[in-house]
Amino acid sequence: MHVGIAGYRGAGKTTVFNCLTGSSAATGLGGGGRDVNRSVIKVPDERIDKLSDLFRPKKTTYADMAFVDMPGPTDAGAEPKDHIDAHAAAELRKHDALVAVVRGFGTETAYPPRGGKVDAGRDLADFDEELVLFDLMVLEKRLERLRKEKGGKAEQERLEALHKQIEDAARPARVLGLDAQTLEAVSGFQLLSLKPVLALVNLPDDATPAEAAQIEAELAARVKDRGIEVMGLRAKLELEIGELPPEDAAGFLAELGLTESARSRFIRRCYAMLDLISFFTVGEDEVRAWTIPRGTPAVRAAGKIHSDLERGFIRAETIAYADFIAVCGHDRALSAGSKWMGKAREAGKLRLEGKDYEVLDGDIINVRFNV
Repeated sequence: MHVGIAGYRGAGKTTVFNCLTGSSAATGLGGGGRDVNRSVIKVPDERIDKLSDLFRPKKTTYADMAFVDMPGPTDAGAEPKDHIDAHAAAELRKHDALVAVVRGFGTETAYPPRGGKVDAGRDLADFDEELVLFDLMVLEKRLERLRKEKGGKAEQERLEALHKQIEDAARPARVLGLDAQTLEAVSGFQLLSLKPVLALVNLPDDATPAEAAQIEAELAARVKDRGIEVMGLRAKLELEIGELPPEDAAGFLAELGLTESARSRFIRRCYAMLDLISFFTVGEDEVRAWTIPRGTPAVRAAGKIHSDLERGFIRAETIAYADFIAVCGHDRALSAGSKWMGKAREAGKLRLEGKDYEVLDGDIINVRFNV
């Protein structure tokens, strides 16, 4: 999963990036220059921990999440321009989801044209409108080319209708209920306003749990019609807490009314927003988590592991994680080989599923194939 982090000046997006990834990228005006900050983190999963403990494989592979923190839209020393530029837009198109960091701390901002009262709802609406404008430019460019060429009449009519729909609604493509044919027609354009957006409101360090909840709720209500989800975090404070030993961090998080770290909360929200699940493969060589969209058929899930498995798919031997733990979770002897399959079969928990079976979150799968 690839996540692009963007935001206006002074919102604290690089602090958010550091908080989520454990990085130490330079913060403050001009801290990152024109280079993007990149980091890949492992997605924590207690199920993988348990499976690895049981199988004791040579290798344990967690799902991962790649983050990119976009630089400011202007070079160091230049007059601030508070918008998304073409460089940032091109980078954001590469990602599965966008994170818009908006400022929820302080009362005033000194960065023009943000100068004046801090208003997270205004900033988020402005950010989303910029995504829409970039999409309209992309569609206009393609339409201009289609009008000069012969043929492509069906595509031209579909894109003209979409351009008008976005322009008339003044809303992002993600909330327009586009049909499958239109989505297919624009799949190669990577429209920014079609991507899922999670707004991270950077809260004051001293916000009480009740105040934090109120800020989140008010912002969520203001952007509901844009299809944007909202999550609050005290980026600077939670970054500091994340550097503490787990036993100490838990106490400080509790004082903030939280039960898990910013990273864990964020990952959970992203998986839900993108409707993603994890399935597992296990054995002496490797225990591994695989991330797929919910509703993925078994044959496509097999292709996630290797193209040969999809091409030669026969059946998927499947057991739910909870069933496996109930049957085999306390039997250390099963750490060798695939004896768990036999015990699961004896218990009636192992299933043989066909290519159209929709893989469920937590399924443990062994693919039978022949190429």
